[in-house]
Amino acid sequence: MNRLKYFNDPILKRKNKDITLFDDHLKKLILDMFYIMYNDRGVGLAAPQIGENINLFVIDEFSFPKENERHQPIIFINPKVTCDPNNTAIEDEGCLSFPGAIIPMKRSLNIHVDYMDIHGLPQTLDSQGWQARIIQHEYDHLLGKTLGDFISNIEKSILRKKIKERKPIFSMEDIREKLNVNKVF
Repeated sequence: MNRLKYFNDPILKRKNKDITLFDDHLKKLILDMFYIMYNDRGVGLAAPQIGENINLFVIDEFSFPKENERHQPIIFINPKVTCDPNNTAIEDEGCLSFPGAIIPMKRSLNIHVDYMDIHGLPQTLDSQGWQARIIQHEYDHLLGKTLGDFISNIEKSILRKKIKERKPIFSMEDIREKLNVNKVF
């Protein structure tokens, strides 16, 4: 299984390739991504964050649902995001590759996404608010942009000290159940 890459890893800045093969290897990679994302208490994860320079990210804005919420995992393959620059807000963001960092980021409140699903079928999504923010954050990873572009070297030095191994919260079976693997895959 791949491991999470942290802010000082050059792989986070490399160019990413489009996915052309929709096979079992891709499905396993996506399952691994959800495993890492949920176990690190994230709401999104881009493939470069686990060392794969491909245009892929996953999100679940309800990674830890409250009583009346349910998981809503979405897989974005070869996405293209269009933002509304006239309707923005600044809010704090964190990142699994920058543990402990919270950075105020300006994002569009409304976006449109063209992407492919796990079967290679074209999809579109119009998104607002929190979900739109998550998508823009993960899409930035595919463009080689990270929160590290917005923090000082002193802050990076402090973050280096905070990085440590975490024990998984969920088993792979838990993740398969969360994703309803038979339905999604």
